[in-house]
Amino acid sequence: MSEHGELEPCPYCGGHASLSKVARDWYRIAADHVTGCPLEDFQLDCPQSDDQLPLLLHDWNTRVDRGSPNNAEREKIKDEIETLRIDAARFQFIAQDAESSLERIYGDNWLGVVDQLRGMGEKP
Repeated sequence: MSEHGELEPCPYCGGHASLSKVARDWYRIAADHVTGCPLEDFQLDCPQSDDQLPLLLHDWNTRVDRGSPNNAEREKIKDEIETLRIDAARFQFIAQDAESSLERIYGDNWLGVVDQLRGMGEKP
């Protein structure tokens, strides 16, 4: 419990939340998430003012509806997010491989060749 009120932990990984001052005019709430948590990069900021802090605390503590998804649904969401991360890494690898191959074949002007190929199916 802080002097400002209770901060709920992360609803997915249980990471401890803390309130800090950022620069000289902002509050920030962030949590110590475990790697792979769906809210890993989530934080909330607000101006440092007495009227904004209660709103920030409320927004943090209600950012996820704890009543609706059950543990099985949360696990399913986490699994789907992990699948999307894996797919994104695969697509990034494929894109880099394709770029490398096009550069090897067409040299520095490979982007121009791609633009020409893209325009081949368009009607004038």
